[in-house]
Amino acid sequence: MSTNTINETVKSINYTVDDLLNKTFNTIHVVLPDWAKTLIKLILVIILVVVITKIIKPRQITYYVYDSTIDPTFAKDVKNIIAQSELTPKYNLLCVNDPHAADITIKLKKRQEMDKWHEEDKQYYPDGRQIRFSLTWQGKEHKPRIYIDDQNWLNGVKESGLTLEQYKEYVIIHELMHGLGFDHQPCNETTAVNGVCPIMTQSTRGCPKGFRCGYKPLPADYTLKLDNRYI
Repeated sequence: MSTNTINETVKSINYTVDDLLNKTFNTIHVVLPDWAKTLIKLILVIILVVVITKIIKPRQITYYVYDSTIDPTFAKDVKNIIAQSELTPKYNLLCVNDPHAADITIKLKKRQEMDKWHEEDKQYYPDGRQIRFSLTWQGKEHKPRIYIDDQNWLNGVKESGLTLEQYKEYVIIHELMHGLGFDHQPCNETTAVNGVCPIMTQSTRGCPKGFRCGYKPLPADYTLKLDNRYI
């Protein structure tokens, strides 16, 4: 909850408590000294602020990023990307130091190790090359595990039209949004903003003609939920 929101909430509670106490004292014909009224009012305001803050405050979602020998700066880079994303304040994200305590884990994986997950659903570019996706495994009873394809991370994907740094941001936030329960988005006139596709469009395969792949969440990205999500 922002400071402005808290201040407005306190003001509203203050007026409500003031009105309630005046009506109560007038109804039961109790006369109290001003200091007693002020003390009662202060206690009630504190209680209400604590209760309302607990109700409004979103659940904290934790994540853990594994260190990598493939890219020694992987963990640091991923943490920076997430920390600077709008997802962090929006979903109260917190990086933790224990993978077992995390709701979501993120790991850089060698492409050879990820090939087994692509065996049953191989997809190809028009020139016949296989499309290599990063993955998020999860279920209603299984915490999200994000695996990033090492070659895409280290070299980018030219079909996306993104720079290497933009692609890194795209793939981390795209998979993290899967971990938060969001599904893929089509890229069209309805979902795109100024010709830029939603981040939940599969930019690794390339974006539709007339549109540019995006690497920041758009309003449309928050509209489709996965059925088999953990969070």
